[in-house]
Amino acid sequence: MPEDQKILDELQALVADTTRLMDKYDFAHAAENLYHYFWHTFADKVIEESKAKLANTETKASAQVMLNQVLNTCLKLLHPCVPFVTEAVWQMQHKDLLLIQKWPKN
Repeated sequence: MPEDQKILDELQALVADTTRLMDKYDFAHAAENLYHYFWHTFADKVIEESKAKLANTETKASAQVMLNQVLNTCLKLLHPCVPFVTEAVWQMQHKDLLLIQKWPKN
């Protein structure tokens, strides 16, 4: 769905920006950007707007894939900042460790 692709495109911009900041050792700004994206964009907007798509059988699969991809990418990006929390959440969905996952590509 185009709306889902737009969200994934915005996520890729976040990955690129976070990678750039981490490469410059600007951890404070990287963490701040991730915090704002996760709580104000993902939780407040993306999840809320996805509820209607999840209730519709025609859009449910696309919404699920998008939500899963955003969550997994956010967990990878947040892992250096909050490793214990992200690892615990990752373990709820995966059998392997988040610690050994590759950094998201931008």
